[in-house]
Amino acid sequence: MKTYRWYPILWVLLFVACSKSGETGEDSTELQHSGKSNYTMLLDRGEAISSIDLEANGELLYVHTQASKVSTSSKPEIEFFGDNKWSAFTTNGDCNGELQIFDMEGNGPAQLNPLKDLNACNVSVHAVLHTNSKVYVGYEYRETPKKTYYYIRSFNYNDKLSGYLDISLDKKPVGMAMANQRLFVLTLDLEQTGKNALTILDSTTDLPVHSTDLDSGARKIFKGPQDQIIVSYDDHHTAIDSQTLAESLTKYGTGTEPNFNSATTINFDTSCKMYYDMPGGQHSIYPTISAVYDFEKNSAVLYAYENFMTEAERQFEYQIENTTMVSYDSTNDLILIGYKKSIHGHKGGLIRIKPAPQPKFVDNTDTDGIPYAIFVN
Repeated sequence: MKTYRWYPILWVLLFVACSKSGETGEDSTELQHSGKSNYTMLLDRGEAISSIDLEANGELLYVHTQASKVSTSSKPEIEFFGDNKWSAFTTNGDCNGELQIFDMEGNGPAQLNPLKDLNACNVSVHAVLHTNSKVYVGYEYRETPKKTYYYIRSFNYNDKLSGYLDISLDKKPVGMAMANQRLFVLTLDLEQTGKNALTILDSTTDLPVHSTDLDSGARKIFKGPQDQIIVSYDDHHTAIDSQTLAESLTKYGTGTEPNFNSATTINFDTSCKMYYDMPGGQHSIYPTISAVYDFEKNSAVLYAYENFMTEAERQFEYQIENTTMVSYDSTNDLILIGYKKSIHGHKGGLIRIKPAPQPKFVDNTDTDGIPYAIFVN
C-alpha cells in the first residue's frame, strides 16, 4: 500500500553573501572544519576527459603532478558516478560500445564491451549503473524497424567468466538508482501511454520484486539521503523509501522550483543536503549556478556569482563564463564550484567558498581543462 505525504510549497532562498572575495573575511584559523582532503578532478580537454589530483588542507590547496588516473579518447554518451568510481559508456564509428569504470582510489580502469554478443548497430544504451562488483546496463535491441525489446543486462565486472543476465522489461529504461540492495529502474512507455513507471529488482538475485506506475514527465532518478530514491519532475519530486516503498511528494510553487531535475552533478553531505548545478534563470546573468537543497527543510540556497564576487573579479580576474560542476568538501566545509573560462580554448577553474550562514570566497585554482566532476576523499 502506498503512503503519500503532501508538503507545502517549496520556497527557494536566494542568498546574498555578506562578504566579497576582495574584502577582509574570517581568518583561516577560525574555520570550524579544517583538515586534509584529497580531490580527484575530471577535466574536459575537448574530445577527451583526464584527471588531476589536489590536496586540500583547510584553506590551502595544492595540485599534485602524478599521472592522470583517468584518460578517455572521447566524452561519454552515458555515465554514472558512485562508490568513488566513474562509469563512462561510449560508442565508436562501428557502433561498438565500450564501458570504462575508473576507480578513484587508484586501481586501474576496467574496460568492458558489455553487449558484444549483439548486433551493435541495432543496440542503444540508455542507462548504466555500477556497484562495487556489478554493472547494470539498460538498453534497447531493435530486432526489426517495428519491433524493439528492452532489457537490463547485469554482470560481475570483477569476474569476466561469470557471464551475464538479461532482465526483460516492457518499457524503455531511462535511468537507474541503487539503494538497500534494490535496483530501481525508471522506465518510459513509448508504445501506449507515454507515462513513466518504476521496476524494482533485488540486486542479490536480479529478479523483479515490484513495479509501480508513476506520473508522466519524470526527468531524473537518483539515490537521495537516507537511502531514499528521488524521482524528479519539473514541478515536484517524489521520494521513495527504498525499504518500505512508501512515497512522499513535494510540490513546488511557480518560480520556486529547485531545478535539480537538470543537474549534471549531484553530491550529498551527511545532513540531507544536496549540492548541485541549476539554471541561473532570473537569479543570475550566468546560464548555470550552484545550489544547495535541504531535503529535511524542503528549501534551497542559491549561490549566484554576483552575490559573492565583484563584477571585476568575475569578468576579468577569473573570466567566468559558466558553471560546469558543483560538489562539497565536508572535512573543510567548503562548496566546490567548477567553471569554464570565457577565453578561447578549454580552460577553467575551481572556486571554493564557505557556505551560508557565513559565506566567504576562499580561493580559485585555474585548470588546464574545464572541470567536469570531482571526487572528494
